[in-house]
Amino acid sequence: MLYSPKWSKAKKRLSDFLCETLRSRVDFQVINYRKAHDQLDRAIITVDNVEILSMCTITAAREEFYRESDIRDQSNRMTLAVKKTAIKHCFIKHIKK
Repeated sequence: MLYSPKWSKAKKRLSDFLCETLRSRVDFQVINYRKAHDQLDRAIITVDNVEILSMCTITAAREEFYRESDIRDQSNRMTLAVKKTAIKHCFIKHIKK
C-alpha cells in the first residue's frame, strides 16, 4: 500500500515551501465529491481568494482520453498511408513485369 499523508499534513508541507509573505495569501484546497460514483476530487490553489489553478480528476481523465484518441487517430492515419504506399509499389512492380 502506498503512503498517503493526511491532507492537513500535506497542506502544511506545501505551505512550508512558500515565503513568509505569501503564506497568508496562498491557499491550497482539496474538494472530495463523496456522492460521485467514483469519488473523484478537485484540488485548487488560490491567491488572495482568487482561483489560479484547478486540478480536477474528471477534467484530467477527459483530457487524457482526448490525447489518447488523437494518438490513435494519428497512428491509424500513418498505418493507412504506409499500406497505401505498399500497395502502390506492389501495383507498379506488377505492371512493370
